[in-house]
Amino acid sequence: MKLVNILILNFIAIATIIGQTPVQMKVEGMSCNSCVNSVTKKLSTAQEVENIQVDLEKGMVTFHVKKGSKVDKKKYVGLIEKAGYDAKEVKVGDEINAKKASAKGVSYVPNGNITSVFKVAGNCGMCKKKIESAAKSVKGVKSATWNADSQEITVKYNDEKTDLMAIHKKIAEAGYDTELVRADDAVYKELHSCCQYDRMEKKQE
Repeated sequence: MKLVNILILNFIAIATIIGQTPVQMKVEGMSCNSCVNSVTKKLSTAQEVENIQVDLEKGMVTFHVKKGSKVDKKKYVGLIEKAGYDAKEVKVGDEINAKKASAKGVSYVPNGNITSVFKVAGNCGMCKKKIESAAKSVKGVKSATWNADSQEITVKYNDEKTDLMAIHKKIAEAGYDTELVRADDAVYKELHSCCQYDRMEKKQE
């Protein structure tokens, strides 16, 4: 399993370097090599898709979209469904790495909307207002609700207009640490005293 994980990470890194876009899909219903072949064959009908890899044990499909080609999530979900399986999650680029930090992850909805739940540090009602406003200021975000008890924000957005990392960055710009992006120290210090939450640990580079 460790070897498979290393191969997938290398796969994603190489794609980024050469300008390809890595895509990862959670697929349910696969149980054998015949399933792998069916999924691979169906995805291969999309001319922009290449380097398809299937982790049967995890139910994960990862592939590249050629440089300059449009990433069409709806199309890929449709291809998986035509192969006879259910695609529950679709992640692109930075969203793939975001999975590690969020147990609830990102869920794909057929109408093009995505619901994501992730950690955001904060203290009070003033924090809630600022965090939600920052998230909603991103074009494509339809709703954002932060919970002080769980320290989590639930965001619904149109993945054709924005992506998960853009939302993380905008919240951090407002002075609040997220599980992927740490706010600038100077911006944090400018927050009202009641809003100066316990900082999240810096991620190891």
